[in-house]
Amino acid sequence: VYKLIHKNSNVMIFHKNWILNCILSAATLSTCLISDKLSGKINSSNLFRALADNLAHGLIGFFSCAIVVAEHKENIYLAFVCFILSSLIDVDHFIAAQSYKLSVRITF
Repeated sequence: VYKLIHKNSNVMIFHKNWILNCILSAATLSTCLISDKLSGKINSSNLFRALADNLAHGLIGFFSCAIVVAEHKENIYLAFVCFILSSLIDVDHFIAAQSYKLSVRITF
C-alpha cells in the first residue's frame, strides 16, 4: 500500500504515464493493422510498396521503443534510433537475393 501513495515509486510513475502508454500502444497496434491492410491494396510501383513497407517497420519500431522510454524523456532519441534500425529490417531480403533490384526484394 505504501508504494501506491509514495511519489517516487515505480507504480506512481506508471500511473502518471498510463495515458501515454495507452496512446503509444494503440498507435503501434493501428500501424500494424493499417499497414497489413494497405500492403495488399497497393498496386503502384515497387518503389512505393518498398517505401511503405519500410515506413511501417520504422513506425512499429518507433512506437514500441517509445512505450519503453516514455518514462525517461531524456532517452526519447532511442525511439528515433529504433525507427532507423527497424526501417533497415528488410536488408536481409537483398542479401538473400544477392541483388539490389526491388522486384527481387518484393518476391521474398
